[in-house]
Amino acid sequence: KFNVKLKGDPSIVIKRVSTIVSAQEGAICFYNDSRYLNDLKDTCASAVILSQTDMTLSNLPCLITDNPKLLFAQITAFLNPKKSFESGIHSTAVIHESAVISKTASIGPYVFIGKNTQIADNVIIEAGCYVSDDVIIGSDAHLFSRVSIYHQVSIGQSCTIHSGAVIGSDGFGFASESGRWVKIPQVGGVVIENNVEIGANCTIDRGALEDTIIGQGCILDNLIQVGHNVKIGAHTAIAACVAIGGSAVIGKHCLIGGGSIINGHLTVSDNVHLAGNSQVANSIKKPGAYGSAITAREINKWRRNLARFHSLDELSKRVKQLETKDN
Repeated sequence: KFNVKLKGDPSIVIKRVSTIVSAQEGAICFYNDSRYLNDLKDTCASAVILSQTDMTLSNLPCLITDNPKLLFAQITAFLNPKKSFESGIHSTAVIHESAVISKTASIGPYVFIGKNTQIADNVIIEAGCYVSDDVIIGSDAHLFSRVSIYHQVSIGQSCTIHSGAVIGSDGFGFASESGRWVKIPQVGGVVIENNVEIGANCTIDRGALEDTIIGQGCILDNLIQVGHNVKIGAHTAIAACVAIGGSAVIGKHCLIGGGSIINGHLTVSDNVHLAGNSQVANSIKKPGAYGSAITAREINKWRRNLARFHSLDELSKRVKQLETKDN
């Protein structure tokens, strides 16, 4: 099924997946990081997944592959099949008469679906979801419980949206008039392309005029804020607690570390890797790895460094004055 090489006893029975450290008899684990070499030698697993380069590191039965983590994911899915859902509409669901819902879709208890909304084949919408008007949800999409989808949102095929996510809420758009804020109507929508996964409690704002777009194959961790008119390129991965300001454009195949902040109206090139807690205040035009976080230090050292930081401007002026005298 997995098209890999086997080294060792083929009669070993595998019942579960596990980490190298906690594995017991009947479990399979994977190894692809030298930091865990001692754990690999001591593991109680019945089998291990290794790369061709590492196949001599263990005497256990091994599955040999170019990508141990990927094979581990595939075996995990095989041993832990998804929960099945019966097609049909629960008696407590509220469905507008103009909505078009496939007979193979599964609509759970207390779901609301608004007018002119289209639900394709094999879609799963779990209990308590709110799906507003003029929404399109592509085939095989899965909305976990309590997802809120505002009007004029398009969700592609095979997307997964976890509990608490809000898709299509108003962007942060206001004009100032004599000291008070006047709301700018947000009339764009949200387009989520195929095979996107959105974590729990993410918020994705609708566009002000044009659509907010999440590209094909993107993965978003939990608690991410995506501002209005943001465009995220295909297969970009974003870790938890990232905030992306309105109208930012993120390229394809980017990796955005947890807790990072990307200011609005900036462009981030394709194939950019941002370390966790990075602050992006200017556009990044070239692929590569970037970071800007200040790591934690013992509090007294931090206070001294902070005091020196606030003196940098004065120090710079003094250095220039000394340089002028020397010249």
